[in-house]
Formats: sequence, C-alpha cells, structure tokens
Amino acid sequence: MKSMNKLNKYIFGLLLIVLNLLLLFYLWYDVKAIEQEDLISNALADINQLYFDEQHDFLAANITQELIDEKANKYSDIEDDEVSSIIDDVQKKYTMIENLNTIYSAEEPMIVGNQVSDHHQLNPELTLSNLECPNYFDSDKLNEDRLLKAAHEKYAYAENTLATIEKIDSTFSEIDQNVSTESIHQTLEEITNVQPLLEEIADQPQTPELKEQYDGIVQQITEVVHENVDYVNEDTTLNDKIFSNEDLAAQLLGSEVDHRPLIALTFDDGPSEATLPILDILDKHDVPGTFFQLGSQVVKYPEISQMILDRGHRIGNHSYSHANFSVISDDEVRHEMNRTQDAIFNATGEMPVLYRMPYGNGGMRVVNMFPDLQTIFWNIDSLDWHYRNSDQTINEIINTIKQRSIVLMHDIYFENVETLDYIIPYLKEQGYVFCFPDQILDADTYLN
Repeated sequence: MKSMNKLNKYIFGLLLIVLNLLLLFYLWYDVKAIEQEDLISNALADINQLYFDEQHDFLAANITQELIDEKANKYSDIEDDEVSSIIDDVQKKYTMIENLNTIYSAEEPMIVGNQVSDHHQLNPELTLSNLECPNYFDSDKLNEDRLLKAAHEKYAYAENTLATIEKIDSTFSEIDQNVSTESIHQTLEEITNVQPLLEEIADQPQTPELKEQYDGIVQQITEVVHENVDYVNEDTTLNDKIFSNEDLAAQLLGSEVDHRPLIALTFDDGPSEATLPILDILDKHDVPGTFFQLGSQVVKYPEISQMILDRGHRIGNHSYSHANFSVISDDEVRHEMNRTQDAIFNATGEMPVLYRMPYGNGGMRVVNMFPDLQTIFWNIDSLDWHYRNSDQTINEIINTIKQRSIVLMHDIYFENVETLDYIIPYLKEQGYVFCFPDQILDADTYLN
C-alpha cells in the first residue's frame, strides 16, 4: 500500500512537470506567435509604402528596383503569403512600367505615382515583331486595378499603332511605283485606304518617311491626271475616286478634271473692326477667305492684317485710297499699288501677289502694268454694300450663285457676319467647295 502511494506521488509529480513544461512551451509559443505577428505587421506596414494608394493599385512615385530588392531581402525570412504576394505584385507592376518606358519615347516615365503620361510617340526602333507585352495578371485583375488598366491600354495602343505602320508599309511595297492609266484605279484605291491610317499615326516617328512615300504616289497620280485629262473626264468612276481622296482633291482643285461646284469668298476695303468677327465665322466653318485691303486701312489696323495671315487666309492689294484706276494716270496707279504693297509688307512681312482694282475698273491697261501680280475680279456681287441687310444679301448670293463663283463682299459691314454664318453651311450642303480665287481655273477671265 505504501509502495502504491509512493508510485502515485511519483506519477503525479511527473504529470505536474509535464504540465509545467507544456505551459512553458505554450507561453513561449504564444510569445513567438505574437512576435511573428508583430514582425509581419511591421513588414506589411513597411512594404505598403511601396504603393501610392491604399487600394494597392499605383506604385509609389519614388519607387526603384533597388528599393524593391531591399524590401524583398529584408523580409525574405518571413514566411507569410501576404508579404510575399505584395512584393511579387510590386515587382511585376514595376517591370511593366519599365517595359512601357522602353516602348514609348517620353523623357519621363510613363507612369509615376497615379499620374499616367499622355505621351503617344513610340520608340522609333520598335516594330511589331519585337514588341513585348508582359501579361502577368488575369482579366479580372486588369479590370479592377487602375494601374494595370492604364498599362494595358498603353500596350494595346502601341500594338495597334505598330500594326497600322506595318499595314501601311506593306501596302506601299505592293503599289506600282510607276503609276499609269492602267494602274491608276488600283493605286487610287490603295492610297485612299492608307490616307486615314496615316492620320491615325500622325505623331509617330515613322510617319514622316511613310508620308513622303504617300506624297510621292499622290504626285505621280496628279501628273498622270494632268497628262490624261480627257481620259479622266470620260471615266466618271475614276474621277469620283480621285476627288474622294482629300490630298488629290486639294492638288487638283479647280483643274480641268474638277467638276465640283467651287466658291471663293473675297472681301474688299478692310481691314476694319468688322474683319475680326468675319474671321471668326470663316474659322468656325473652316473655309478660306481672301481680303483685298486698302493701304490706308492697313496702316490703321496692321495687327488685323497679320491676324488674317496667321489664321490661314490671304491678303491682296486693293489700292491705297480706293482710287478709280480708269480715270487716273499710270503713275498714279503705280503709286496707289506700290504704296499699298509696302503697307501690307510692313504689317505682315509678306508681299501680296494678288490684287483687285477698285470698282473693278482699269481693264487690260492695268493688268499689263503689273505682269508679276495676278488680278482677281468677281462674277458674283453680293450687293452687301447696297442692301446692308443680311437676309437680302443671302438671297442675292443664292439667286446668282454659279458653278464656279468668286463672290464680292466687304469686311467693313458687320451684317456680313450673319450672312456668312448662314450662307457657308447652306452652300456646303449644296456640294460647294470653298477655295481661294486664284484656285478657280478661269478666274482671270472675269474681267469687266
């Protein structure tokens, strides 16, 4: 009995020892777990600084590969999925950004913090075959993550742009380099398809060389057309194809094969304060104007003359004082003209090559006096000077418009602002093409 008690005491003592050891181990493990949790928590707080935002979309603006490596090495001993996942995410995003920087030619990184560059110029050495688009993330992640979405859009733009460049290059390699009447239909179709593609890649470094090839082909077609006017005029399908191409239409505007209705808006007796709103209307509707200016007015408003040229319009000479050339001497005519040439040159730095005689008077006598200048008359008088009313002027123009019209107006009447704002879109709807007067083939026959 005594031996049993002794054994029980011994076993009980062993149990107490085991329990104490287990308690000590538990306490030790709990401390270690707390330490590990603190370590992970501190690690997460530290590596979260690699991000710009709390959503973990964008990377910190100051991030570098060295910084990522430093964090990865610092916490390499921590066995935690979240820590390793964040470092992996950061590394992949950083690699994507660095790759984007090699694709685009921007001086600054394409994505800094949450700022995404709007730079679109690609690296000139880049081709579709050597474009690398790393795809580290699934589609759900791409849709949710703002940085990945922005990077994906940049990659997609680069890929599409390079595909377009390759398509243009391939088209040029297949085009007959010696355009003739036999190949003109096919060549026209191909370059007309290329034209909008060139506009899509207008800001790319490869574009000037491609545009040069395109312009060379357009020039060849233009020469073939000029050499074969009858052939082009007889082939209405070919003629339609030619003028469906904006560049060819511009080259052949007013030529013998251009059967479109043409109109040139011309304005006399300015510049004046009314010129400015008239310019605004022309610009609003994207049509050109030609302003025949009095030297006395140019001296008064030189900045308006300069503005006319700056905005893509033209200036012509209209004498200095609106003298009637048919009743003054040759010397007086030259004085009027030369004085105005000087006034326009002093105001704009450009010497006019067009002129219009005041009242349209002077005839061949004056034409022969200035063989280096082109005289411009008109075949439509808007009578704005007579009506001084926009509705009546509009009706006058509509009722007298011709297939090829040079319209006489004046930029000294504010009523013409309303007139132009109506008449320009109206005539565009009728198919009229707006141009400069010297682009109308028979403009010099409109002599009084």
